Amino acid sequence: MKRIVLLVLSILSCMAWAGSANAKESEGVTRNDCHLSFLVPTNLEYVEVEDAITTGKDECYLAFKYSGDMRIKPEGHVFSVPEDWRAMTDFALTVKSIPLLENIAQIESDDGAKQHGLFKLETKEHIPLPGGDLYISKYSAVKPTQKMVNLHQLEETVFVAGNSVHSVAFFLYSGSRLTKKDREKVMIFRDLFSSFRFF
Repeated sequence: MKRIVLLVLSILSCMAWAGSANAKESEGVTRNDCHLSFLVPTNLEYVEVEDAITTGKDECYLAFKYSGDMRIKPEGHVFSVPEDWRAMTDFALTVKSIPLLENIAQIESDDGAKQHGLFKLETKEHIPLPGGDLYISKYSAVKPTQKMVNLHQLEETVFVAGNSVHSVAFFLYSGSRLTKKDREKVMIFRDLFSSFRFF
């Protein structure tokens, strides 16, 4: 009897753990100041930033840390900066009061993703979103330098989403042959940007 009770308890605890894991995977976040909502993908943790100072056309910041298998271990001492939240996260997205088409024009300009001829456009994908659109463009290095090889920056995937009022973009660099972590990062950003709902 004791064995059966233990078995039932272990099954219930596994179900509770799975339920909490699933809830975390589909955690929804609404940011009225950013004019959007989104879902937090697996292996990513949303970091709430309070009283962040915005300048120019920056509307707000969405800060994240990698979690699970994608967690990045800190190296060395983290220096204090005016906005300490940046030092405690792995990356942040900036929602700007720039229309999507204007942002795309900047990205596709010669001094944007092309970096004055260092990269060339390989593919461009369009995904309609509620209240906006998402474009995912892939660029590859034309004549990679040794520095680009060392920095693992032979390809760049550009995610840009928005509408006629706001937009957000992110440049993700990788080597010419995607590692498992590179592929996982691409999927994380694809899932995150695909979940954007603009309002």
